[in-house]
Amino acid sequence: MRNRNTTEGLRHHNRALVLQSLRRIGPSSHTEIAEVSALASGTVSVITAELFEEGALLKQEQPPSKGRGRPRVLLTLNPEFARLAFIHIISGEVEYSLINYNNVLLDRFKVLRHGSETDAAAFGTQVRRDLFRLAERSGLAPHDIAHISIATKGLVGGGGTKLMWSPVFGDSQIDFQALLRPDWAGKVTVNNETCFSAHAKLEEAGRFARHHAVLSLGDSIGLGIASRDRNGQTTYQAPPFGHMLHMPDGPLCRCGVQGCIEAYSGFYGILRSAFDAPADHIPAKFIPKDQMDQLASKARQGDQMIRFAFRQAADVLAMGLSRLMTIHGPMPVTIAGPGLSYFDLMEEQFKMHLEKNLRIRVSHMPQISIETNERRLIFASNTKVSLAAFDGDCVATRLVDRPKSA
Repeated sequence: MRNRNTTEGLRHHNRALVLQSLRRIGPSSHTEIAEVSALASGTVSVITAELFEEGALLKQEQPPSKGRGRPRVLLTLNPEFARLAFIHIISGEVEYSLINYNNVLLDRFKVLRHGSETDAAAFGTQVRRDLFRLAERSGLAPHDIAHISIATKGLVGGGGTKLMWSPVFGDSQIDFQALLRPDWAGKVTVNNETCFSAHAKLEEAGRFARHHAVLSLGDSIGLGIASRDRNGQTTYQAPPFGHMLHMPDGPLCRCGVQGCIEAYSGFYGILRSAFDAPADHIPAKFIPKDQMDQLASKARQGDQMIRFAFRQAADVLAMGLSRLMTIHGPMPVTIAGPGLSYFDLMEEQFKMHLEKNLRIRVSHMPQISIETNERRLIFASNTKVSLAAFDGDCVATRLVDRPKSA
């Protein structure tokens, strides 16, 4: 969106506020939109008239509550105005979803994949093919998809369009924007999935919450951090926490460096430690969940070597978070991911290390909670963030001026 200090920028900003208000409160009158957006009623009337003419809004009549009088005319988002696509890349599958402009799920399917498939070019070709399939199933052409958002693990860069490094493809990068051009003209964004988890938990915590972190446990170790400033603006990030150095010359990590947090606390690191395997040996990049379940069962039955492996994983995770909180201060932490199933074997050790942190001791122990459905968080936040970005970057600035209809 343009600079709001200019006349044109201010108009774009106000149009975005109207759209944001409608997303918050649903079908509303001019008066209700003005109250929520803090815009003058006349300004709201002009903007809603423009958005209605452009096809972004619809008018709907609501019968009077007492059965008499004229019906109320409410404004609502036009679900046919745009379609947005979402791709969630997971170690064992890729999930494709399609929503309308009113954030209603229209279609979803999953494509199984194997962790041993490490050809980035072949994977890119498959994504293109599956994205065409997603459009065709709803009778859409590629240009009818206004925005494509991709959530994945790994390191994202290139202005938010490239997967720079991942556990599966290693250093083989995928530029998704270049991959999908010229057939797909809509905006393409790539984000680490854990930043969406953190964004969702901060939203759930309410408008007075300032920070929230989500620690995702599994083959990979992910960390998402969401923050809200004094103006209520939210930012989120997913630093490569799992590949933060814990111990120089420590055990080998999947990224090729020794001593990363993930090398101790990822599934393969726990398995390696449990069986006292060589530190320079990676048992497998991806450990089947049932194998981890068996390992945890033996730990709960008293196997000391395996219990040590889980406690060591907790130590390393807590030390990494402790460094984070030394800089940013205590913040609530949600534990998520498939490794949540084994957090009972780590929780005591995890909290004990956090309690040793000076800033926590003089302030407060952060709230530790669990989230059993991380995928729900990722999708809900991804759709909300993507719709807001589409509103602000395209609709408010009049880069979209006609309905995209099936």
